Amino acid sequence: MKSLNGVVLGIVIFTTGWSAVVDVQLFQKAIAANPANTMGGYMLGGLCWFAIPFCLATTFGLVARALQSNPVFPTFPRAMTEGEVNAGLAMPYAAQAILGRGGAIAVLLMMFMAVTSAFSSDLVCVASVMTYGVYRSYVNPKATGAKLVRLSHFVVVAFAAFCACIAAGLSQTSIGVNFIVTSIGIVCAPGVFPLACTILWRKQNTVAVVLAPLLGTATGIACWLGSTHHWFNVITVDTLGSVYPLVVGNATALISPMIYSPILTYVFGPQNFRWSKFRENIYIVDDSDVVGMTEKQLSQQRHEDEITSEGNFRLKRARTIAAVASITVTLAFIILFPMPLYGTGYVFSKVFFRFWVVWTFLWAWSAALIITVLPLWQGRRTLWHVARRMLGLRIDTDKGVGSTGGSESAETEVVMVEADPEKKAE
Repeated sequence: MKSLNGVVLGIVIFTTGWSAVVDVQLFQKAIAANPANTMGGYMLGGLCWFAIPFCLATTFGLVARALQSNPVFPTFPRAMTEGEVNAGLAMPYAAQAILGRGGAIAVLLMMFMAVTSAFSSDLVCVASVMTYGVYRSYVNPKATGAKLVRLSHFVVVAFAAFCACIAAGLSQTSIGVNFIVTSIGIVCAPGVFPLACTILWRKQNTVAVVLAPLLGTATGIACWLGSTHHWFNVITVDTLGSVYPLVVGNATALISPMIYSPILTYVFGPQNFRWSKFRENIYIVDDSDVVGMTEKQLSQQRHEDEITSEGNFRLKRARTIAAVASITVTLAFIILFPMPLYGTGYVFSKVFFRFWVVWTFLWAWSAALIITVLPLWQGRRTLWHVARRMLGLRIDTDKGVGSTGGSESAETEVVMVEADPEKKAE
């Protein structure tokens, strides 16, 4: 466990991980979700997601390493090339070596489901931001619901085509998955601090929000290129993908906006945003002209939930729990567990290695159970509601149907009726 390059790479992954903060689908989901369920959902989601790099890297990485000299390995008799490793082919190769062609197909299916799930979410969220956050806010504030729907459809198609072009272009270069994952923080991480200040610091002005991320990205790229030339005297994809230039570029991109944002704020004057503005003049889009909208949906859309003192207390309590849990988990993953192994130069014994593998499998199975069983349990009332409807039973929805397993008071009264009472009357 005593690897300096491993520690530096860990710092790179840590800094690039902050890029997820500015991922449009993550904060869009947080805004759309019920505040009471957001904290638990994100904490469970993060812990379940960790099974992907933790379990898959341990199993398929070691399998690929161990079976490269075996005739069942797809590249036998040669070892995997650096390009194949950077392209992420260790997992499908290992799956094919163990399970045959079916293993490779299973990996392909898993990748397809993961990509389509993540990309579909990004498409919807980008369309929402461009439609409501940009077009309706700054271009046409009086746009009708039908016009906004048409624009969102156009944005979905345009953004999908744009991403497809980028992906096709990158596939024709020597840039691999590892390069993208380890360098993405230089472009995205500068937005983390200004975004946080937008929510937590009322003095930050518009100039700082716009320019600080751009200056941070420019600074990160400059330091990335400069450090690469300093260490290697040449700038190529291979040298740019080295861990030391990457840690310089990513760390600079993440930290520099912490300097730019306050400077720009006080140079151009604090904005002193008034938070009470969120409680007044909130314009709700009129979707009455959207085809397919029912009166019940329109009524729910016009309903405005007021945050009570009790609700505000619960939000603050959830915020405290989330902060403590996040700090605890972060320290455990970054310091408490790996640093003692690194400091002592510990070499895995057979018993400890067996424990490591068993622990990764337990984590993966626990994550699989949570993400498959928990949604079914939380949505049990809605599933029961749908099943009753399919059987031709009427449900009294005046008391509400809970879809998240929240309040037990949201019981539904089920009444046996004919599927089509009008026909019976005839």
